[in-house]
Amino acid sequence: MCFGQQLLTAQTNQDGFKNHFITGESFRYYFQQYVGNPYFTNDWVLGSVQLVSGERYDSIMLNFDIYKDDLLYYHSKLKRIVLVDKIIVKEFRFLEPLTDKELRVVNLNLPDSSNLSSGYYFQLVDDTVSLFIKKRKTIDYYNNTVPNNNKLGKFYEETSYYYSLNGSYVKFSLRKRKLAKLFPQHYSQILSFISSNNYSIKDKDNLYLIFMEINHLLKNP
Repeated sequence: MCFGQQLLTAQTNQDGFKNHFITGESFRYYFQQYVGNPYFTNDWVLGSVQLVSGERYDSIMLNFDIYKDDLLYYHSKLKRIVLVDKIIVKEFRFLEPLTDKELRVVNLNLPDSSNLSSGYYFQLVDDTVSLFIKKRKTIDYYNNTVPNNNKLGKFYEETSYYYSLNGSYVKFSLRKRKLAKLFPQHYSQILSFISSNNYSIKDKDNLYLIFMEINHLLKNP
């Protein structure tokens, strides 16, 4: 639940050459009735936000509500969590928890005719064939009439995978033969690349390398 449209400020770095503005609403917790939480990570993560206007904010604390598909920013001076207006966000990045890898999340504004709904997507590859991951949390409601430990249900996470080519977005399954069939002219080469390197398509880092190879094959027929 959110309230009170506000204009909130953040500095681009510790020196703060000038103040910039991130618009958003104050955020209130809404999930106490459920087991778990709606976030991508349990902790606030240092990251950056780039607006559609071109302004960029570095070294700010972010979190990602993947149940509601909302970006959250912790305003350290006001001691307040801000739900950032999605319409102004081009992308945001943060360090993946427990690793040194920077994650990029893009805000895709797609037409109604697209096979993909608009919103925030993790972008692993940005090339001729781009690779996207959609993280979602849904609520599994308890069936009994009396809440379990005063909880109505619990969050669980699901992940979907998409690639884009020539403006079209396609959902694909994590099966190597089905993935290779999406690029029939390079079917055998893709399978050989996966097998010879002993890659698992379910491993995110391996999947990244597979799509890098797919792009290489498409550019070098």
